[in-house]
Amino acid sequence: MTKHVKELRQELIDCGKAPIFEFQVTDAAGKADFVSCEVSFVRNSIRASRDAVSTEEETSSKIASTSMAVEPGSTLDENLQDLHERISSEIIEGGLYSL
Repeated sequence: MTKHVKELRQELIDCGKAPIFEFQVTDAAGKADFVSCEVSFVRNSIRASRDAVSTEEETSSKIASTSMAVEPGSTLDENLQDLHERISSEIIEGGLYSL
């Protein structure tokens, strides 16, 4: 883990808020639901372990996740926003839910 990623991880810890995203979604039957994502730093990436958003993820034995490399010099806010956008896209493309 690079020094920059360690600093971002510590900033996330120090903010005093739970590192969780929740997306309000609607399933195919029209029922409201939530996709929950727990955010963490792993190696030099920011990762959200989350609920499945596709049939493939739903049937997999692995925990669904979205991960992206942390860019040098990027802020925590920039990384969280980019991760949020990527998860939103995965929910839309996954086919189980709509936003």
